Amino acid sequence: MSIDILMTVLGEHYSYLLPSDLERLPPEADWSKQPRTYLNELRKIILEMVRCLASNHLEMKETKAIIAYLQDEGRKPEEQRLVVDVLQLFLVMIGDKSSNLLYHLGQMGNIKPFLPLLKSEREKLRVWTLKVIGKLVQNASGDINQKY
Repeated sequence: MSIDILMTVLGEHYSYLLPSDLERLPPEADWSKQPRTYLNELRKIILEMVRCLASNHLEMKETKAIIAYLQDEGRKPEEQRLVVDVLQLFLVMIGDKSSNLLYHLGQMGNIKPFLPLLKSEREKLRVWTLKVIGKLVQNASGDINQKY
């Protein structure tokens, strides 16, 4: 199991909405009919798995998979709460000094990948994006050569 696979599962199959391509699955595979608490727990487990995998050794392709999940513009407004969960995970991961995340984000433009999220109509998403950006700036404040 890898982070990019988990992010794909989270993005394509974990939703309160029923995507049209899932209509062909048998009823027992229909995630939209699961109790909301079940889906919340499942989301927490997937995100915890991402955090655990990232703490061992985060590859650039995995960082890119998480950023791609965050930047998916095809996401419906109702699914924006899932992005907030991933941003909260990012805050935890940024604080982990042993992770390669800060290095990878530096290679990707530091705060640049998060700027499009500030255009969201959802205030909660914008607030969590600002928290992540603030944490990145805070961690980079010791490096005067850091560029944004």
